[in-house]
Amino acid sequence: MRLHEFESKELVKKYGINVPESSLISSLTEITPFDAPVVVKAQLLMVKSRAKAGAVKICNSYTELLDTARHLLNREIEGETAEKLLLEEKVDIKNEYYIGVTYDTSTRSQVIIFSNSGGIDVETSQTEKLYIATELHGWMIRDMLKRSGVKGDKIVKLSEAIKRVYK
Repeated sequence: MRLHEFESKELVKKYGINVPESSLISSLTEITPFDAPVVVKAQLLMVKSRAKAGAVKICNSYTELLDTARHLLNREIEGETAEKLLLEEKVDIKNEYYIGVTYDTSTRSQVIIFSNSGGIDVETSQTEKLYIATELHGWMIRDMLKRSGVKGDKIVKLSEAIKRVYK
């Protein structure tokens, strides 16, 4: 199952993972003034790299936000129509990670996929996989994080976040 970014963020927020403040719009009339800068993200399921396709833009003024939203909303991008836009506060990123939870039909087990280089081109970055046959234990997550090069107190923080995502 694929989820839009706004749907994923709603889920992880329920489990105590911090996400930037945001607003989902489907028309220009829904835009309210934001404190700049704002990141405008077209909500697309099938586009491999929204940023490379021009579907993610940083806006530094309300006028720029309106122009960008007008340009992206209901635009076809790589065969998919951007019916919704996520307007999100821009945050300073210290580290960016990728965490995914899926099901592997060949091993008939759940799999946690982790990369310590999330963001653009995450699909081509090195990942660690953790196959969960029965129960997930904290030591399993910490071991996966160490294998991926995570060090120090980040192991504890990421381990807690991964446990929440896994729920």
